[in-house]
Amino acid sequence: MFGCREKDLSPHFVARFAELERGEIDSYSLWEDLGLTVQREGLGQAQPAEKLDHLWSQLLENSLQVNHSMIALCRTLGSRLPIGALSNTIKEHALYLQSQGVYNGFNPCVLSFEVGMRKPEISIYLRAAELINTAPQNCLFIDDLQENITGAKAAKMQTHLFTTQAALERELRTIGIL
Repeated sequence: MFGCREKDLSPHFVARFAELERGEIDSYSLWEDLGLTVQREGLGQAQPAEKLDHLWSQLLENSLQVNHSMIALCRTLGSRLPIGALSNTIKEHALYLQSQGVYNGFNPCVLSFEVGMRKPEISIYLRAAELINTAPQNCLFIDDLQENITGAKAAKMQTHLFTTQAALERELRTIGIL
């Protein structure tokens, strides 16, 4: 992308990605800053940021796989109790998921770039509970990353570390939700 090796670009990208997920910078600024950084450090050549805008859509279309059976489970549960989405995401990712109907039926959708917080920061879990109008301890937070589970526990939420849909469904039956 900048004429440099991925391993040389990656640390600079990772260092700025949390800012992008919090909405502190936009993708245009990210690409511009990365280009200047790789050029300054002699790793590659800066590119006009507008030429790189298409990268998100290409990446999402090529790599994102929506788990439709999990979405169906959430919609089934949503007919009986509030189901929210809490996601570390960027604007382009969220727009793509919205265009695919992924967020339909989730209320609230707490998206990191919109609220200026990201998992595992305790504040984002508290914001989600507030938007559902309940105490955090009344929420069951499900995620596939342990660090996000740890953040939810610190916010006093009940948690489930997602490994498979079958394991989740067993737990939901055990606690009387399914």
